[in-house]
Amino acid sequence: MQIGGCWFDIKAKTLNNRINKKTWSLDDRAFWILSEVVKCRGQVLSLATFKHPHLDESGNAPQALTEEQIAETISVLHYYLGDEHICLLEYMPTRGVVLHHRHTHQHTKVLDNPNAVMSLGQFVAIVMVLLCALMYMYSGIRSSVSNDVDFSVPIYDRSGAFTQLHIYTDPANHEFIEFHKANIVDHLSQCESLPWDTIAASLSKDRFTINFVLKRVLDDRWQFHNVKVLREVEGERFFTLDWLKEVNICE
Repeated sequence: MQIGGCWFDIKAKTLNNRINKKTWSLDDRAFWILSEVVKCRGQVLSLATFKHPHLDESGNAPQALTEEQIAETISVLHYYLGDEHICLLEYMPTRGVVLHHRHTHQHTKVLDNPNAVMSLGQFVAIVMVLLCALMYMYSGIRSSVSNDVDFSVPIYDRSGAFTQLHIYTDPANHEFIEFHKANIVDHLSQCESLPWDTIAASLSKDRFTINFVLKRVLDDRWQFHNVKVLREVEGERFFTLDWLKEVNICE
C-alpha cells in the first residue's frame, strides 16, 4: 500500500521509502499500528484499539500499549515517512490515530508555472501577510515571558565544556522554577556533550508551553536550533536524558 513516498509491504513487514531508497523493517509495535490504521484510512482509530487489544482469530492478542508508547511509535513512523509526508499520519492525544488520504493541493496561477511573474500587488499582499504574522508571533512571545532573564545558570557537561542556561518566565512561576532548577541542571550535566554556547528556555505563564532556543558559533556563523514543547497536562514529565538526545539538545 502506498503511503506518501513509501510503500507499506504488509507481508514483509517493511516500509520502503521510494524517495531516498531506504527500507525499514518494522518492529511488532510499528507494524501493528500501521496495519490497523490502513484498514480504516481517513477515519480516526481510537487509542483503545491499542490500549485494550482484542483477541485475533488464533486466540492471541498483541501486547497492550500506553499512550506514551503509541506516541513514540508514531514519531518513529513519521521519521520513516519523511518530513514531506508526516501530515499523512496524525496522532491525536487522548483520541486516536488517523491515516489521511493523499492531499490534493490547489495552486494559484502564479504557482502553476515556475516561470510566471508575480505582480506588484501580489508581492505586496504576501509581504503584508508575512509582516502581520511576524507581529502576531512577536506579541505572543512578549506576552508569555518577561523581557529580562529570570534565572541564569552555568552548565558543565561530562566533558567539562561550558554552556550558559537562561530561563525566562512569568514572575508567578519563579518559585516553580526555583524548585525544579536543580533537576534541570542535573539532567543537562549528564550529557556527554552540550554543543551549544547558550540555551534559552521560556516557560509560559500557564506552564503548558516551553520553548528552547539554542545558539552556538559554528564556522564563524551563528547557528540556532529551536525546540517547542506543548504539554497536555502540567505534571507531564518529558525532560530526560533520552529526550535531550532525541531533540538534539545534547549528544
